[in-house]
Amino acid sequence: MVIDSFRDKFQFPIVHVWQEDNGFQKCKILNKAILKTNSDYLLFTDGDCIPRKDFVAQHLKHKEEGYFLSGGYFKLPMETSHEIS
Repeated sequence: MVIDSFRDKFQFPIVHVWQEDNGFQKCKILNKAILKTNSDYLLFTDGDCIPRKDFVAQHLKHKEEGYFLSGGYFKLPMETSHEIS
């Protein structure tokens, strides 16, 4: 499995949470993942998002107990989106 090949390359453990593809069920898999974690801080992003180089640093800088952070995004022109593979 691809995930197993990465486990030895990272400082922190990788926990793979899976669900069958029955259409768009993002919230369901996020909830499953949250239940499997033992971390006190979680970051979520989408596979089609390209994070800024300081994405994690900015979250850590602005985190505050009892609150959540929500970021924005910039939509790329469709022509640019088609160029990304």
